[in-house]
Amino acid sequence: MVTVTSAPDHWEGEDVIITIEEEGKDKALNFEGTIMKANKSGGEESTTTVPTFGAKQFNYAAPRGKTTVTFDIVIKNADWDRVHWGNTGTAAVNTTVEQSSAKTALRKRVILWYVPRPNQKVSGSVVVPPSAGPIYRRIYVDCKSVTFDWEFDSAEYKRGTMTLELSSVDSDGYPNEISQFTPSQSTTALATLVATTHRGTLIWNTTTPAWTASYRT
Repeated sequence: MVTVTSAPDHWEGEDVIITIEEEGKDKALNFEGTIMKANKSGGEESTTTVPTFGAKQFNYAAPRGKTTVTFDIVIKNADWDRVHWGNTGTAAVNTTVEQSSAKTALRKRVILWYVPRPNQKVSGSVVVPPSAGPIYRRIYVDCKSVTFDWEFDSAEYKRGTMTLELSSVDSDGYPNEISQFTPSQSTTALATLVATTHRGTLIWNTTTPAWTASYRT
């Protein structure tokens, strides 16, 4: 019998920490409080059947399709315009003043952290995982924002959908979609993000909540 690794019964919205990094900026930005829904689709690896003479056939796997990550968001300022269009400055996202389609769109590293809410370390707007307890992490590397649609009903609130796309691997064969889990960070820590597989390091400080990031493409 195989024992399944233990985990919480389920994850709730309050357990999620979401960080987005822009290539070359060395900043991990928290995006809690504006995201209502996250969705991942695609990445299929279909097979094709080829008939041959003699009533024979063979199957082969087609290249894995692109993966799409979408966020349904509440729009309060120009922060998500920055995610879509890119930015040449290095200021924290909550000081964004102006964004435009003339900017150079940068690739992103998006990480969804699932951490029990009581365990999270908080300092102002900065939220980081603890040094103990269970952590589940989904990593999406080299994402490109392809659409940013929004709507505004006078009887409701301004909201939109951000769509990011990524391939299954990069040009060097490193994966662009990674899943990690540990039932106990203090005894079996998550794999450290590295410059090759993850295209840059990411360290969280739980004593004085802060992120140290270095995402490169």
